[in-house]
Amino acid sequence: MNQGNGALRKPELVGWLRPVFSVAIPLYVFLNFSRFYYENIYLTQALTLLLVAAGLALFFIILLKYYSNTLYSFASFFLMLSVIGVSLVGQNDTSKALLLFFANLGFASVLVKYPISPKISRNIFIGFSLVFLALILSGKKAEDIFLVSRNYVSIFFLLLVSIHYFACWRYDTKPSLLYSIVGLLFSVLSIGRAGIVVFAVLFFLTFIFVEEKKAKIILIVTISVSAIFLFLKDHEVELFGSFELIYTGFERFERLGTESARHSINASYLTSAFKNVENFIFGVPLSSLDSVQAVGGNPHNSFINLHVNFGIFGLMVLLISIIIAAGKLFISKSWLVLIVFSACLVRAFFDVAAFYGPLDIIVMMPLVYFLSNVRFLTDFQMSSTQKIT
Repeated sequence: MNQGNGALRKPELVGWLRPVFSVAIPLYVFLNFSRFYYENIYLTQALTLLLVAAGLALFFIILLKYYSNTLYSFASFFLMLSVIGVSLVGQNDTSKALLLFFANLGFASVLVKYPISPKISRNIFIGFSLVFLALILSGKKAEDIFLVSRNYVSIFFLLLVSIHYFACWRYDTKPSLLYSIVGLLFSVLSIGRAGIVVFAVLFFLTFIFVEEKKAKIILIVTISVSAIFLFLKDHEVELFGSFELIYTGFERFERLGTESARHSINASYLTSAFKNVENFIFGVPLSSLDSVQAVGGNPHNSFINLHVNFGIFGLMVLLISIIIAAGKLFISKSWLVLIVFSACLVRAFFDVAAFYGPLDIIVMMPLVYFLSNVRFLTDFQMSSTQKIT
């Protein structure tokens, strides 16, 4: 199956840039795990400051080294003005969003300009999978690993899988289905409905577009395992003595279906956004929405969060770059990176996972190309005829 070859033209890195760029992505993953895991507020604040400082440093290094006198400089300045305008005129506090957005854009720029190898991304995935497994075996519930929400488990594993898929695409190799299976497993254990759906779709699309030669065998195995799993669920079988299979993400689907506070949040936000010009241009004050305040002020939607922090102008810049990126990836048949790019965007609809969030490093990649004023993906030496071997 042609999946769009992303064969890498390696950038020339000399001196101190090589070690700096080499540790950037592993550092990003570590910080996005640690700052939501530890309970000490001073430690989490220090980790967040480290993320911001490192990301902004990377952003300005790449801005000056690669993109001086280009649209990247102009559009970056425009986005900054957009956020400052929202901060001054709007009623939401966007200072944190400004810092984290451009910090994450710095890490995303590194991923584009100097991508890590599949071997390194695989080791990162394995390492954190073992950490999660050790925590669960020690008696900690998967849904309680992160302080923010059970949903962050699936978001974090989607970040790991996406980085690995992108690395495989850039180095013209094929990822294993095992990554999406592990992500699905941890999503089930953490009882997050959105995560289960996204990883199930991710597995299916990888299975279709990447593993076509093994498709029939894998499909039979998947159906068989699912049938056994559902049989055990219906009979309330206990696993490992204390883990009851009846209470998993599947049970949560059965009990709640698609019911969610997100429906009322989305509806009330859209109503308020079109209620007056100020809300439309600068974002709706979240404090004015009872549906958002009822869930701790979290809009549970990255695109709402984007409008809140950047206003309509920043929102349009991001959406235009995303639409262009998706179209180019589809035309070039770059299925592998399109799969994870789409998965991250879908996941972003159900939680604040991007703009700013851990998935920024993936969803901002199109913005890097869009702002750098280059022909999209030409430096990847794209070919619509080459196949993965």
